[in-house]
Amino acid sequence: MAGVAAGAGAGEGGTVLVGVRGYDSGHREKEGGSTATSRTSNGRPIEMTFWNEAPPALSHFSAHGSDLPPAAHGDLLLAPKVIAADDGLLLLRVPVNPVPGGRSLFRHDDYFVYHHHQPARLDLLPMPCQQYCLRDDDFAIVSICGDKPQYVVAALEMINLPSQFALHRYKSSSSGGGGDGDEIAGNWTCEEVFVEEAVRDRVCPIPDSAERPLYHITTKTIALGGAKGTVGWVDLWRGILLCDLLDEMSPPKLRDMPLPWPAKGNWTRYLSDSESFYRDITVSQHKDFIKYVEMEITMPRVVTKTIISSGDRTMPADDPPDSFLEWVRRSREPQPQPTTRQRSSVRRPGQWRLTTWTMPIPVTSWEDWRPDCTANLHDFHVVDNTAHHGLLNKLMLSTSDDEEAKGSSLSLGCLAMSYPALSIDDDDVVCLLCNSANRDCDMGGVMIALDVRKKEIRGAAKLDGKKNTLFSMRCYLATAISKHPTPTAELDNLRSRQKPPSRRERNVRIFQHIAKSVDLLANGINKEIVVWRAAGIFSQPGE
Repeated sequence: MAGVAAGAGAGEGGTVLVGVRGYDSGHREKEGGSTATSRTSNGRPIEMTFWNEAPPALSHFSAHGSDLPPAAHGDLLLAPKVIAADDGLLLLRVPVNPVPGGRSLFRHDDYFVYHHHQPARLDLLPMPCQQYCLRDDDFAIVSICGDKPQYVVAALEMINLPSQFALHRYKSSSSGGGGDGDEIAGNWTCEEVFVEEAVRDRVCPIPDSAERPLYHITTKTIALGGAKGTVGWVDLWRGILLCDLLDEMSPPKLRDMPLPWPAKGNWTRYLSDSESFYRDITVSQHKDFIKYVEMEITMPRVVTKTIISSGDRTMPADDPPDSFLEWVRRSREPQPQPTTRQRSSVRRPGQWRLTTWTMPIPVTSWEDWRPDCTANLHDFHVVDNTAHHGLLNKLMLSTSDDEEAKGSSLSLGCLAMSYPALSIDDDDVVCLLCNSANRDCDMGGVMIALDVRKKEIRGAAKLDGKKNTLFSMRCYLATAISKHPTPTAELDNLRSRQKPPSRRERNVRIFQHIAKSVDLLANGINKEIVVWRAAGIFSQPGE
């Protein structure tokens, strides 16, 4: 992730961190952004603007439309959301036409594909089958290379665990469409699919302590691409279900690829805590390997001790002796009546260990997982005279209650750091969400980028409270988007300077349009005749 900066700006790498929740600024702010328009399923206009930022700052988008819930609701379930991404394509779920006064209730969702490639385009997708049975995490999108850019959107619905699922697929037409605000052509298909061989239970069995003893729950999707349009539905605790969306075999098979064994520090958390708090997975920009990261985290905490004083004897109430015999001896002594109780609190810094893994593509065997880099929190230091020093130092100071302790004794261990996000570039950068360990701190979250191999802090950026209201959970998605998009205003200027077509060129275009319309009409009539003949409604003369 070359060019990671402390603030906003255009990075040199392909990775961007997209804030998954859209926001409404209250006015149509477009400056510096890339805007696309379309229509909702109700025929109302909708407009989306996307702004690029250099990681670790979050890129963000806004949405405007009369069918969209008003910004005053402040309900996250009513905000447009990026639910999947691949190679300049963003798949968005947009709640439209909410029930009045229902807050999180709405009549239905629309699904759009935002093309970041210039000129920006916004496609309205047909309504998927069984929409209300599909979660955001179930959706994936993969771009298809060819003469004209295409894509496949898919969703994997659980039917009967452990091995039976329903695969919903939609393939865009080669002619594109959607750019003029119309719904693009085509329909969703749905078919039952099965896991070819359940490998994960044999490789990494579920412990009895697991609170979620299920075979698979998708928490993220990855696009491996290639000629077969391979996609992976990832359970970040257990493994990947791979499927070739363009495979001619019907129905396609799901291939099970377990993740590496959990790190020792996560044994007791395995299948119990939030998996995205500790883990992330992505595909490299050139689609040649999978990148995976796991963190073992001990959060900063306040330890309180009670001191019992009686006469001339003072002993900590919760500090047992090291020796069993000494403990027995003390227990037999007459216990003095306590005269006073004192409590002392000590803030202990957190610790974490981060390990990255790689898997070559095409994926063939679980044994191909290879550990790549390992780093600990104490490997990284906030150096003076760096662009991110002031921001991180301010966040660290917010965790200390002791004014005299503030200063050189502070370290990154003061911060709550979690929710890793891997760079898709050919580097070893991992971004983390940092928060103050002091619950009374209202500073908000900070994103930090770490080079795990070089043990360097590459940058930091404060989250914007107007655009990101979730500072205590993952609110971002790493993907690849054009490094230097052309803002919509610049595109408009370029178009205005273009030479208008001549009369002859206009006539040729009109003729081509008429010829295409006639062909479409003829094809439609022929298809109707075939249907009528099959139904016995229409017959040719002499029949």
